[in-house]
Amino acid sequence: MRIIRRVRMAHCKRGPDKCDVCRRWDAEEFCLVELFRPGESQGQMRLVEAAIDGDRRWWEFEVVRRFVGEEEARAYGRLEGIEVVD
Repeated sequence: MRIIRRVRMAHCKRGPDKCDVCRRWDAEEFCLVELFRPGESQGQMRLVEAAIDGDRRWWEFEVVRRFVGEEEARAYGRLEGIEVVD
């Protein structure tokens, strides 16, 4: 399942507290993300909380595409029929 939402960019799982590259990337961007149920993916992935059809849970995710801004993300979502989650 794919959604569009703001995601804090990261280089690795250590995060901005322990990684210089993550610290430089420490900003939120609108992204198209692929959601996976925990344990469904091939490897270890970051988690994001999202409500899908009223069911709020934690999902593993992978960034598929980054958008320049909110307008581009919303236009892409309308065109492709993908929900934009704030």
